Amino acid sequence: MKFKAISLSLCAAMGIAGQVYAQGLEATMAGGNSTSYTLRLTGTGAVPTSGSGLELAHTTNGDGIKNSYIQSYDRSNNTWLPLNLESSLIRTLNRVTISNSTDDGFTPLQVNGAVKSYGGNFRAFTANVIYGYGTVDIAEDGNRRVFMGFCKGPGIEEYGTFGVVDNSGNERGLYIVRANGNVGIGTTVPKSKLSVNGNITCQRVKVTIDPQEWADFVFAPDYQLPTLTELENYIRQHQHLPDIPTAAEVAKNDVDLGEMNKKLLQKVEELTLYIIQQQKEIEALKDWKQQVESKK
Repeated sequence: MKFKAISLSLCAAMGIAGQVYAQGLEATMAGGNSTSYTLRLTGTGAVPTSGSGLELAHTTNGDGIKNSYIQSYDRSNNTWLPLNLESSLIRTLNRVTISNSTDDGFTPLQVNGAVKSYGGNFRAFTANVIYGYGTVDIAEDGNRRVFMGFCKGPGIEEYGTFGVVDNSGNERGLYIVRANGNVGIGTTVPKSKLSVNGNITCQRVKVTIDPQEWADFVFAPDYQLPTLTELENYIRQHQHLPDIPTAAEVAKNDVDLGEMNKKLLQKVEELTLYIIQQQKEIEALKDWKQQVESKK
């Protein structure tokens, strides 16, 4: 009898203790008070079928993967309700997926849908980089398609870039050097304001040239036009026209489009003067021949 009394007393005590803890949690939740205990949810038993509110749950799916949920839901109407997370800082230790995005296993923020920024800047930082290349990518089926990035490293010029990626993974971009604003297409080391490593197709090219340097000076009365004999001697000695760069100079310095057009126009105008001179000589010979024949 004594043993039975002790057992009944222990059971009663355990029941009272459980009731006290349950009432304590209920009082904390209902009364808006605080508790120094950690609250842990270990399952989704007794899921409500109606009503609305904030729900906290912990589940284990058929593959043994565990998930915890914080959701604001109206079960009577099967609709989601707004959930506000308000703090000076919301921190995560790993990845965040938004709008039912598929987790790729490594990207910190993954969004299934559009991203908008109002009244601010969108920034992607590669912090404390000694050598690195950080990009913002637009991808399809996991493959990069369009990128915007910044490159920094020892011994190289810092540059920003925007471009596309082909099916083989090669970047086809436009590169802007941070130090001087030079722009490169197909090259990361542009040597001028615009450098293109490849062909250019266009309908019109305008080159700005000082009008005082244009080749009209050839027609000035005091212009010293070389004689054809002088020109012949120069060509024999140098194997190129006067004032025209040699093949070696072109290989070293490339061709200045504006300067070359000016030089070529100068040669055309000089040729025009030679033709005029020769025409005058031809006319003079015709007159001389006519005079000789008229005396016979």
